[in-house]
Amino acid sequence: MRVLMAGGGTGGHIYPAIAVADMIMADDSHSVVEFIATKKGLEKKLVREAGYITHHVEMSGFRRSFSLKNIKTAVCMITAPKQCRKLIEEFDPDMVFGTGGYLCWPLLSEAKKLGIPVTIHESNAIPGKATLMLEDAAEIIFTNFESTANYLKPSNRHKVLRYGNPLRIDPVPMSREEARNKLGIDSKYKYILLTFGGSRGSLFINKRVADIMDRYTSKHPDILHIHATGIDRYDEFMKDYNLFHLSKHENIIVKPYIDDMPLWESASDCALTRAGSMTISELSLLGTPTILIPSPNVANNHQYENAKRLEDANACILMEEKKTTSGALALAIDSIIYGGRSISLSKNIRTFATPNAKERIVEELNKLSSGYSPSIVDVK
Repeated sequence: MRVLMAGGGTGGHIYPAIAVADMIMADDSHSVVEFIATKKGLEKKLVREAGYITHHVEMSGFRRSFSLKNIKTAVCMITAPKQCRKLIEEFDPDMVFGTGGYLCWPLLSEAKKLGIPVTIHESNAIPGKATLMLEDAAEIIFTNFESTANYLKPSNRHKVLRYGNPLRIDPVPMSREEARNKLGIDSKYKYILLTFGGSRGSLFINKRVADIMDRYTSKHPDILHIHATGIDRYDEFMKDYNLFHLSKHENIIVKPYIDDMPLWESASDCALTRAGSMTISELSLLGTPTILIPSPNVANNHQYENAKRLEDANACILMEEKKTTSGALALAIDSIIYGGRSISLSKNIRTFATPNAKERIVEELNKLSSGYSPSIVDVK
């Protein structure tokens, strides 16, 4: 099978595509999977690190507020489809697969014009602009949340297959004890608190976490607190770290980025993070008791909608940024680590896990490439 993929801008778009690509190759090593990427986009770095070829296509998203960069985007709306058409004609894919973000539109729309099957994966509760622009073109629309179909045109809802988010981690996660042993965690730490602000970091979460370290975890030596600031925000965070003299507390670890994040998620008694769909999917599979602070600076407030689905099922603690103080966060963390909420939160968040998502998605892609109909009858 020959597949061209697009998904860029954030890890939430890129990692699902890589997970599906890995599964395609594991299923048939003779397959060929390649990606499109912008020159400076995160997708170029992550895709190449995963071992796949990228083709340069210049594209950017429209800013929601006035920006001169929208002029560049308008130009790209003309040039990018031409670049994608040329690439499609040269690569001759059996299908194209998109996971959202501004890179999807030129590739998938041109593929449809050329008669190439188009498939989309939408990870968020509320579909993004790319999915809504391409829903008519798609043969299959894979989703993570059941409610996503309600935002599509009634005429397209029969295309939806709710298979969950494809993850690169082991579908049978190791126990907390196994994860801690693999990480070499000192037995003097009874609990692990993991905090991070998503792949790009978060100024708001960094500020609140610095306060939490000063007023809470520094006073609980039985808690090992590890925090990922985001690569671009590390120096900024360290100003607060030094201001609070946090280096004297050996139970506090700060890193720009955590490469083995699923391992730390497996080992943790409590996680505090944003509400990106891929993060939620990983934490659900691993059963990690979680506090979610949705970013308010995303399209359609989709992170809040992601988190609200979990809160309604008592599967997380949801805290809106505008209502979140360091004191309230400390109380929420305390309720999980010492107050007994961890058992119910862990049990309930697991109900949102979809451990075999990538296998099921690739099975449908194989059917489509072989000329068989997808399993759309599985979905209401």
